[in-house]
Amino acid sequence: MTAATAKTMPLTNPKTVTLTDDTTGKSWKLPVLSGTVGPDVIDIRKLYGETGMFTFDPGFMSTGACIG
Repeated sequence: MTAATAKTMPLTNPKTVTLTDDTTGKSWKLPVLSGTVGPDVIDIRKLYGETGMFTFDPGFMSTGACIG
């Protein structure tokens, strides 16, 4: 999936993943997007704005990259 595809892809996909902060009990629903190749991806574009947290992937082993 390219950045352009992700930006234009409607978020009508009913798939979501729920992230729960075990410290506070607060939860966020994150959309799951399907590309044309490879596994589904969790859309974390709003993660920092909604949670105040970033993701951590030290070896860049579970992070997809795209050119936008």
